Amino acid sequence: MVTTGGDPGLVYNTVNALAAAALTTCMGVAMDDIRQGLETMTQDENPGRGNLYSINGFTVAIDFAHNPEAIGALLNNGPARATSSSCWLWKEPPNYTTA
Repeated sequence: MVTTGGDPGLVYNTVNALAAAALTTCMGVAMDDIRQGLETMTQDENPGRGNLYSINGFTVAIDFAHNPEAIGALLNNGPARATSSSCWLWKEPPNYTTA
């Protein structure tokens, strides 16, 4: 069973993980190996992809959001994790900036 643990902000990570699992299945990777990889992977093994860190009482989120779909997912993710003391900052990649 695939779940986001009730966190709506994790939906895009779950979709990406399912796509990776489907691709590696088609490449002949054993399901047990795929399962083990998904269960044991840590955020530090995938930098800049929705990583969350707790630093001095603040939650810091790092996500490259390098295309319009990723930016949309990041903007949908932010409110799900926001608190009354949250401050969310991001910078759009220059190749998607419009004048």
